[in-house]
Amino acid sequence: MKKIFRIISITVILILIIIFVGNSIIRVSDGSGEDIGIIEEIFFGKSIYSFLQPPWSEDYMRWDKATEKSRIIADMIAKHGKDLINLESIRLEAVEISNSAYLDAETIDLEYLRKSNDELPEMFSSKLTYALKLWSEGLKEKDNNKIIKGNQFYNEFLQWMQSKDRDDFNRMR
Repeated sequence: MKKIFRIISITVILILIIIFVGNSIIRVSDGSGEDIGIIEEIFFGKSIYSFLQPPWSEDYMRWDKATEKSRIIADMIAKHGKDLINLESIRLEAVEISNSAYLDAETIDLEYLRKSNDELPEMFSSKLTYALKLWSEGLKEKDNNKIIKGNQFYNEFLQWMQSKDRDDFNRMR
């Protein structure tokens, strides 16, 4: 009986070592540009660290959607320039994305943002949220002046973000 228990113990330890080493050595992309271990991908579809973390808050998900959609709109504007208002199907898609981003940005609790950085609520609401509003209105009304003004506010927000170090922000969940 002791011998069987010892064989089982050694086998379990060897399997755990193989899993740990294999997960550390064999890395795969998780789709966002980061890499994770093959075992994590197989069992969890993401890193074990993110799997074990509590779920994201509603405010964080709105923040993430608003910032990602604002990047998409900025890319569309940069790609098409003033012609965007004449490209009906692309303009309508941009209107839909900017409206959605603006609604997400508008509903974020500014105190939630303050927990990350004291200046973030003011910069977010006066720069990014306002840029999304101007883009949304400008794209709907085919008003290039509003779109250009939205670009200015968006760029000011980005410049402010880039002027900060990662240590200037607390993690948001």
